Amino acid sequence: MITVVIVALIASIALPSYQQYIVSSRARTAAADLMALATAFENRFQRQLSYAAGGTTTASTAATANLVVGWQPSAGDFFTYTANVTASTYDLSASGSGDMSGCTITLDEENARSASDACGISSSW
Repeated sequence: MITVVIVALIASIALPSYQQYIVSSRARTAAADLMALATAFENRFQRQLSYAAGGTTTASTAATANLVVGWQPSAGDFFTYTANVTASTYDLSASGSGDMSGCTITLDEENARSASDACGISSSW
């Protein structure tokens, strides 16, 4: 009986910590996906002196992936990736869904970064 109580006590402490670890891990993966996407845009800029041929705004991960060659997100199940791209600027965003709802991570061409409090990572990640 005492063993059951001890196990229940340990589980009540460990479970919330584990859940927060999962949230921050997914957010860090989404941040890494944004960095990889930014790298692809910077590579394009080096070759063509332009981030995009014209102003482009995407509303889905698939549309965002079609903007550059070779980028596929790792956290696509938990985030929707969008981009607002012009010839000289870009704003990238990962918005959480499901368990990650409320988490928004952004990155722009000047390497300005932000993350909402729900992400469980530093706002300047």
